[in-house]
Amino acid sequence: ALPISAAEPLFYYFRAMASFLIGNIDEGRRDALMGLFLESTQESPSRNRLLEELESFQGSARVWLCETIKTQPIIFNK
Repeated sequence: ALPISAAEPLFYYFRAMASFLIGNIDEGRRDALMGLFLESTQESPSRNRLLEELESFQGSARVWLCETIKTQPIIFNK
């Protein structure tokens, strides 16, 4: 899905949670922060849609994602 719509934060969040679940924490963190960055460039109605889409995901991956995007600074290596 990312090659089709690379500016969709939700796709990065999904891949971040999948990476977390298989143990690729660093890759997951990069995707989570990229999703957060992309989300910050969109208007607030998109935030409501994102929250609705993520609602069905519960458990450790969702908790990790929420903590990562809530507490981590947005820093991208050049």
